[in-house]
Amino acid sequence: MTSHEPKAGSLHSGRFEELKAYSIRKEQSEEFRKTWISPYYPNLNKTSWNWIMSAVSVREEVTDKIIRTTLGGKDADSRETGAFFAAIKGARRHTDIIGVHLLKSEFTGAGPQYIRTLAAFNTRQSVKYLEAYLDYYLGQPELYFEQSTAIAAIKHLDSLNRTRLLKKHLPRWKEYMSFRNRIGLIAIEQLRVSKDLTPEQVKELMRSVELSDTITTHHIEKQLEIIEKIKRFKL
Repeated sequence: MTSHEPKAGSLHSGRFEELKAYSIRKEQSEEFRKTWISPYYPNLNKTSWNWIMSAVSVREEVTDKIIRTTLGGKDADSRETGAFFAAIKGARRHTDIIGVHLLKSEFTGAGPQYIRTLAAFNTRQSVKYLEAYLDYYLGQPELYFEQSTAIAAIKHLDSLNRTRLLKKHLPRWKEYMSFRNRIGLIAIEQLRVSKDLTPEQVKELMRSVELSDTITTHHIEKQLEIIEKIKRFKL
């Protein structure tokens, strides 16, 4: 199977045109997708014991070829499944592929599993990709992608590694959240005028859309715990 390898490059802030996303040339077969993507992608956020055991049961069958084939797919379902497989196999050699996928954000909705896998790897290179993502996308508040997940990952890794990476991102995080809230207020004002909302309805809408700049790590910590359980569980 021939493929395009990710092009190495500096992780400076920018639109990442210099980075080449990994992709496979040959289309995945229907059988491959039914076996290695469809059963897993819809469940990547699950934390149940049944999900853990179903992933453990196939863990040893996941080869490097399967990881690369899923990571090189043409859709978010395939690529995020590949990132999950890399995480439960501890396949850090795929850090650059996953990191470039995260930075380029080529598919709507893709990103959470890339971040979880890079955080699970917890290497200098994987953390660099998370920081590069924040460096750029916190400055793009009109792009409501995975900024909150990435900054939660950095906060968690700071606690784990006794580092202080979060500190430099906090000012831009607060600016980003402030912008998101202003966008919400503008939308409410437009609704108020067009729908002739009552003051009570406006207040209720404001409460429902207001975003907090508090960074919570509970969700990503739980997901990383699940990855570790799948990775370490002995059959």
